[in-house]
Amino acid sequence: MYEGDIFLSDSSIQELGMITNLGVQGLPGTKIYINNNPSPIILGMMGVFELDLSNYSFIYKIKVDYESAKTIENTEDGYLIIDTIYNTEV
Repeated sequence: MYEGDIFLSDSSIQELGMITNLGVQGLPGTKIYINNNPSPIILGMMGVFELDLSNYSFIYKIKVDYESAKTIENTEDGYLIIDTIYNTEV
């Protein structure tokens, strides 16, 4: 779901389950908020972030910072890839 050009994962998670593994690839400096944490994850110079919570907790919300989303949208080669693994059995 998009709200003001910001990706929110709530509707995806409600359908698929809780996220236990997260991989993000994007422009360096892109800010991603996880759950309701007020401090973002900021992609470093490699533009890659990975998180494995499978034995500890889960992610119930992913939000891309508005300014980061606009930068990606306005950059010719801008991109953002979010890979997730859910705790749902098929």
